[in-house]
Amino acid sequence: MIFRYDIYMGGVRLQVTSPRELTSGTLLDPFIKPTDFDRLVTIQVRYDFSSAPLPTTKPAGMDMIQTFYVQDDTVLVACLEGKKGYLALSVCGDDFSNICCFINERPFSAPIASLEHIFRFMPIRQILLKSGVAFLHASQVFYGGKGIVFTAPSGTGKTTQAKLWARHLGAQILCNDRVLIRNGLCYGCPMDGSEPIRTNRAAPLGALVVLHQGPEDRVRRLRPGEALSKLMPMMLIDPWDPTAMTAASALLLRILDLAPVYELYCLPDESAVRCLHQALTADGVIS
Repeated sequence: MIFRYDIYMGGVRLQVTSPRELTSGTLLDPFIKPTDFDRLVTIQVRYDFSSAPLPTTKPAGMDMIQTFYVQDDTVLVACLEGKKGYLALSVCGDDFSNICCFINERPFSAPIASLEHIFRFMPIRQILLKSGVAFLHASQVFYGGKGIVFTAPSGTGKTTQAKLWARHLGAQILCNDRVLIRNGLCYGCPMDGSEPIRTNRAAPLGALVVLHQGPEDRVRRLRPGEALSKLMPMMLIDPWDPTAMTAASALLLRILDLAPVYELYCLPDESAVRCLHQALTADGVIS
């Protein structure tokens, strides 16, 4: 018997099949509910790890969790953990639309029966990028029928500004630390930082706001070139992939055609909310 699970993220449907029944977990539960999508990614889960094609090339790159190997027309994504060795190995086509994930259960004390656990083995950044999703380090509120996205390095005040908009204008916070943008819509994300919201809701993108802490509130609309240079460092991409930077730039250029980008120097108080609200209203982003 084969069990099927559908995860909806950023306009992409991740269809997971497994010979074992899986639980969803708190991380993914809001994202099991159907939303509109136009990109299908299939993920086949297998537990016969001895059948997995092990890497025969040098690593193309790695992060804290995964190591990537390019072999012929496939990418092998290995999850390693110290002396335990391989925890999982995923075989991915070059467009990351078809993935076969081999789970090695030997290092674990209990069978892997959680969709959330398997999800953590997946090359999510690559799946999203190849699916045309901009994956941003950002928070997002829903106000006036639009998604307003605040982006900045950690500790700058993204979550604070989102909370201020909720407190003073009644905005709904959709996510605190990660935002997915695709085809003019912005979405929440399962991986949403230390104060996760995990709202699986699509909102029309109204504006992106690059935040800075400052002694006074000051806002200006950025020209496309400025906006691109300030947004690129906020994109979550895999540096090992030589095509990732170009693909991410292309995604941002599409976004810049659809929504304005502002730079806001601000204090962490109501005055910052009023300053930005006035600019967005004057430009017709919100009414």
